[in-house]
Amino acid sequence: MRDPERNLPRALILGTGAIILIYLLVNAAYLYLIPIGPMARSPLVAADAAQLLVGRTGVALVSLVVMIATFSTLLGSMLTAPRIFFAMADDGLFFRSVARVHPRFETPSVAIVLTACLGIAFVLARTFEELADQFVVAIFPFYALAAAAVFVLRRRRPDLPRPVRVWGYPAVPFLFVLASLVILGNALREHPGGTGLAFVRVGSREAFPRLTPSVIAGMLDPTCSAPSRDSGDSAHEIARTIRLRARRADHLLATARAGSGRHLRRRGGPADG
Repeated sequence: MRDPERNLPRALILGTGAIILIYLLVNAAYLYLIPIGPMARSPLVAADAAQLLVGRTGVALVSLVVMIATFSTLLGSMLTAPRIFFAMADDGLFFRSVARVHPRFETPSVAIVLTACLGIAFVLARTFEELADQFVVAIFPFYALAAAAVFVLRRRRPDLPRPVRVWGYPAVPFLFVLASLVILGNALREHPGGTGLAFVRVGSREAFPRLTPSVIAGMLDPTCSAPSRDSGDSAHEIARTIRLRARRADHLLATARAGSGRHLRRRGGPADG
C-alpha cells in the first residue's frame, strides 16, 4: 500500500462510513415496506421485503446475497484462524505436526484441515444462535483490550512515533471500551448460558494466562526488545516472544519455498529459468 499513514485511515473511515450508510438505508426500506409489528414477528425480514418488491425471485436473490456474504466472511476466517494453530504448534504449545507447511502451496495445510474439521463439528453439534453466543460475542473482550492498550502505550511510551494517532483521544477509545462492555453485558443478560460459557473459555488462564491491556500494548510497540523492569506482567517479554514466533514462521515458509524450488529444478520445471 502506498502512503499507508494517509490511505489506511482514509480506507477505514470511508469503508466504515459506507457500511453504516448502507445499513441505515436498508433498514429504512424495511420500515417503509413492512410495518413494525409484522417485522418484529418475522424471522427473515430481508426475504419478506424482497418478496413484497419482486415476488419469489426476491427471496432467491436475498439468499444468494447472504450466501456470498457468508463465504466472504468465511474466507477471512480461514486465512487467519489456521495461523493461530500453526503458531501454537510452532511454539511447542500444540501438536508439532500442525506446524507442517505444504511443500507446494507453502500454506499451513494441516492447520487449515484441522480448522475446517472443527468448524464442521461445531456446526453439526450447535445451533446458529449457540454458535453466535459462544464465538461471535467472545471476540469482544479482545476488542476492548486492544482499545485499552492505547491508554497503556500513551502512558508508558509517550515518545513513541505515531504516524496514525487516535482521533478524539481519550474519549474515543474510552467510549469504545464502554460500548464493548455494554454489548457483553447485554449478551450475558439475554443468553447467560452460551455467553457465560464463552467467557469462561476466553478467560481461562490456561488458554490466555496473561492477556491484559499492558500485554497488548507491548505487542503493538514496535521498538520494544527487552522486558520492562517496572512491568509486573512482563508485557515487553511476551511481545518479544511473539515476534520471535513470527520470525520462525517466516523461516519455515521460506524453507518450504526453497525446498519447492529445488524440487522444481530437479524436475526441470519453471525454476530452471
